[in-house]
Amino acid sequence: MYPDHEHQVDKCLISLMKSDKAGLHVRDFHGRWVLVDEDLGPQEAIVYPGLALYQATAGYVNPALYRTEINNMQDNIYGCCSLAFKLMPKAMTSLSCSEMRAAGHGVEAQFQLPIPVDDFMQRSHPTDQLLNRHNIQSFNFPASEDGRQHSCDILVLSA
Repeated sequence: MYPDHEHQVDKCLISLMKSDKAGLHVRDFHGRWVLVDEDLGPQEAIVYPGLALYQATAGYVNPALYRTEINNMQDNIYGCCSLAFKLMPKAMTSLSCSEMRAAGHGVEAQFQLPIPVDDFMQRSHPTDQLLNRHNIQSFNFPASEDGRQHSCDILVLSA
């Protein structure tokens, strides 16, 4: 069971997430939802990119589309405890793709002009545009121990 909203996207650069119970699903490049925090150890956390990083890299780094699962409410009478750290860009700066252009990467028209961070944070960002971009390169991770192959822009950090 999932909350009323199907998925979320953070406006930050990156997010660091740790929870005491599994339930964080991230959408992969094939449209499948992958449970990413099921086998986390006590010193591991999930890191995933946000919309500000997507904007700053001219769309080369996709933001993670995620949702949280609400399991059987009777079993989770005490709920779930999660800790999230979100790295945000400074409010007085602009998100610019000039470094991407200088490095020789193609920059689409929607990323040409720098955007003040204040404007970016207040603007709504429809995620249907993110879901329908077919020119994004997909990276596949090696098959896991269970034989499944995943292609998500997430990272598991270990201390």
